[in-house]
Amino acid sequence: MGNTNNTTPRTVKTIPTLLISAAIFLAGVVVGVIAWTIVSGGSGEASVSAEQRAPQLSLDDVTEEATPVPPTNTAAPTAVPPTNTAAPTAVPPTNTVAPTAVPPTNTAAPETTEEPTTTPTRRPTSTPRPTQPPAPAATEEPTATATRRPTSTPAPTNTPQAQGAQTITRALYRIDSEQSEARFLIDEDLRGQRITVVGRTNQIGGDIIVNFAAPSESQVGTMVINARTLVTDNELRNSAIRGRILRSAEAAYEFIEFMPKRLVGLPASAAPGQTISFQIVGDLKIIEVTREVTFDVTLTVEENLLRGSAKTQVLYKDFNITIPNVPGVANISDEVGLELDFVANLVEAR
Repeated sequence: MGNTNNTTPRTVKTIPTLLISAAIFLAGVVVGVIAWTIVSGGSGEASVSAEQRAPQLSLDDVTEEATPVPPTNTAAPTAVPPTNTAAPTAVPPTNTVAPTAVPPTNTAAPETTEEPTTTPTRRPTSTPRPTQPPAPAATEEPTATATRRPTSTPAPTNTPQAQGAQTITRALYRIDSEQSEARFLIDEDLRGQRITVVGRTNQIGGDIIVNFAAPSESQVGTMVINARTLVTDNELRNSAIRGRILRSAEAAYEFIEFMPKRLVGLPASAAPGQTISFQIVGDLKIIEVTREVTFDVTLTVEENLLRGSAKTQVLYKDFNITIPNVPGVANISDEVGLELDFVANLVEAR
């Protein structure tokens, strides 16, 4: 009896202890999964596409700035016509007085009617001559030529290339994310071997307005890149980038933005098919830091699209970015290369 009394309370105390331990373990697993999800940066899916996030430009904004130019040019010609018309008005009356005195002197001489009497007799005798070249026959040929000339003029207007070359002075292009790619490149030692880590994404958005008549008046809108969708060749590295390096798993830091301020080195004129090189100076915002950077750009205008690339280098420490120490990784470069290959489709032209 004494033994049964001693064992019963022990079993009663053991069961609650196991339940509590199991509950603590499960809670730890749940907390660990949540913490790992936060640190790893989630799945890397974009909440909103970069094309939707990027602000859109409009050709109407450009025309408003260009409208003040024509009136300054038209003011000069309006003052010229009145000065020219005043001079010819005084000339006709002086000329009309002189011819009035001349006709009476000339009419007195031709009063010799001998020549006209002989000429009418000869001309009627040769009556078949006017009948041979009929007047309507001569008029039919010019009328035929008049109809042929307008038929030949529509031919050049029907060619779309001629229309595009003549009518398009400004054009709005929008980046096509499916044909574009943004990259970062950074060097490091991985297990004793020097490699270049490349992160890629096609989540890019932005607009470009090209002014063919005055390229210096072209515009580049804000470029938006979804940093959450950047991927490398290592999933653990991707999780670290989203969760701890770029912190793009957080909604506030999902996007990297480049806001152009000025274009440098554009030519005086541009034409479709021409490749030009210039620089874009603007503000680059990563996480909570904004710094001015300069991209070297090469741009080619093709039929109904733009094709170009942009490159620059930055120091990741300038943007308060920290890269955690990872076993097997050493000698990470301070410089990061930023590259963009893009295709922009024609949206509107004027």
